[in-house]
Amino acid sequence: VTRAIELYNDRLIAYSLGNFCTYARFNMKDKGNHGPLLKIEVDKNGRFLAGQVIGIKQPGSGGPVLDPTGRAINEMRKLSLEDFPESPLVIDRIGRILHKKS
Repeated sequence: VTRAIELYNDRLIAYSLGNFCTYARFNMKDKGNHGPLLKIEVDKNGRFLAGQVIGIKQPGSGGPVLDPTGRAINEMRKLSLEDFPESPLVIDRIGRILHKKS
């Protein structure tokens, strides 16, 4: 299930990214069949620099595939704004995770 991201002490926290590639026992319908894949850039001390949310879906058996609708990007963007409105991060419409401009 897609959840929000936040920055804590300059480190990215991405909630609920487990169970990325699943089958059988998990609900693969509606919200259960899509999610985010994150590509994150950090410095040598682990501080967040930039990132990208990549939407994926799992249509059933087999592995995940890219989701051209960007559903997970839009959900993560919305949830992050709702849950962490004061966050210094922003997710743009194409999934880039950036520091807000001051």
